[in-house]
Parts: sequence; C-alpha cells; structure tokens
Amino acid sequence: MESWKLKPAAARGFTLIELLVVLLVLTVTIGIVSVNLSSNDTDRVRDEADRLVALLQTARDEAILQGQILAVQFQPDGYRFLRIDGEGKLAVIESDDTFRPRRLPEGMTLSAAIDGTPAAGEAGLVLEPSGQLPPFILIFRLDKVRWYAVNESAGRLRSRATPEAERAG
Repeated sequence: MESWKLKPAAARGFTLIELLVVLLVLTVTIGIVSVNLSSNDTDRVRDEADRLVALLQTARDEAILQGQILAVQFQPDGYRFLRIDGEGKLAVIESDDTFRPRRLPEGMTLSAAIDGTPAAGEAGLVLEPSGQLPPFILIFRLDKVRWYAVNESAGRLRSRATPEAERAG
C-alpha cells in the first residue's frame, strides 16, 4: 500500500501590490463619500436663506389668517419675529417653535434693505394682515459667499444666488 504523504501547500496570500491597490481603492472611495457628505459654505448660506424665506412665507400666512400684524427684526447675527402683545406693543415671540428668535451659524452675517433703505437697529419688516409686503433684500454672507432672499414681483419670496436679486422688488 502506498502511503499518502502530505505535501506542503504553496504559500498563498496577497502580494504587496494587491494590498496597495485595495488600499488605494478604499482611500479614493472614502474621499469621494466624505466630500459628498460635507457641506460647503455655499450650501450653508443657501440653506439659511431658504429657511428664512420659508419662515417669512409662514409668518405672512399667519398674519393673514389671524388678522394680526407680525414683524421681523433683522440683526447681523440673526433675526426674530414679533407680534402685538396685550398692551398693544410689538413683543418678541419667544415660546413658539416656528417663530422663535434665531441665530445664524458662526461667521455668517445678515443685512437687510427694506424699500431700498438699509434696515438698522430695531427696524424690520412688517407683515400686515393684507399680505402685502414692501420690496426687500436680505443678504446672507459667509466669507466670500453671498446669498439673497428677496420679495419678487407679485409678492413671491425667493432665495437666489445672483446679484441681480438686488434689483428685484
């Protein structure tokens, strides 16, 4: 009877080049995914402008439905909504999740021009029960990025990237 001898198997495994290729593919894939998941300054500024436009549309609708005046005050670092209190004065809305005061992200600023005049100090935008809004331009800035929220013709509120938005009204 012939005896079976186990022969040592040839060494198996990955070569250094195969490992380097796999690492390169993983690195490129992770890089692409991380770039797509991270937001850039333009996205952050646009998102803030879009948020304020949506809040202004909601506030205008609320003023119409409730038959009450609402207002918005703009500050370089944020904005706040106001409504008439029991004493007949405009007071900041603090306890409403939708119309609570908001701060802009770090480094972002907001400037406003209402009816062609820069809004400074306590000046703001009045939202009347009629739904009419004066022409305005809100400019969000973060480093070199600018984004505009404007009241276009026929009372359409929009956010836009183009400087032409300054001429809208």
